[in-house]
Amino acid sequence: MGGGEGKAIYIDTEGSFRPERLLAIAERYGLSGQDVLDNIAYARAYNTDHQIQLLYMATAMMCESRYIKIFYFNKLKFYII
Repeated sequence: MGGGEGKAIYIDTEGSFRPERLLAIAERYGLSGQDVLDNIAYARAYNTDHQIQLLYMATAMMCESRYIKIFYFNKLKFYII
């Protein structure tokens, strides 16, 4: 199977990332589950400051690699104190 030879960045603000779901999808399409997971940079964001820090790190990764095709931020949260 071809594909875009890309990687994905997933910033999880809700704790809802489920690698087992990705493994099931990979199996359905005859892909190596480990290869699929290896192509995802995952980070869990715990608060607004952490989200911003992860965003900076993600943009640096995107500048370093032309292979990052998808950037997923499951929910942008801002905590007001």
